[in-house]
Amino acid sequence: MGDTAEKLPDEPITIWAGDPDFKWEFDEIQRAFGQVIKLWEASSVPIYHITDMSRCTLDVDGLSKGAASAAFGPQSPWSHPKLRMVIVVTNSPAVTLAVNNIAKSASTGGIYRSTVPLLAMDSVEKALAYIREQRRSELG
Repeated sequence: MGDTAEKLPDEPITIWAGDPDFKWEFDEIQRAFGQVIKLWEASSVPIYHITDMSRCTLDVDGLSKGAASAAFGPQSPWSHPKLRMVIVVTNSPAVTLAVNNIAKSASTGGIYRSTVPLLAMDSVEKALAYIREQRRSELG
């Protein structure tokens, strides 16, 4: 199908990973979000989510569709009540710029109205380390 979704064992962390053949069309994007939303809704605690796009092939059209589907509108998955944080893993400067601009939009009254922190990082390992450190500091 071009993607996988999983919840890590014993941690409130989900990871969606796209493959190079993932199709950046609205129906595929919605199907992918449906996979992770099921994982979030099955959790009894807030979830940290990693969207791993590091292997994805993405053009401007796909980037626009992905951003619109994820971040904007009343059904935005990134506004889900169970989400504590979203980290997008990418090696694309364009995706990093888009994520940073979407996140900035939340603090400046822009179209992204979520209170869920949104970050871009360049590896899943860095994202996991960051989330685990955040959890340690929150738990005291």
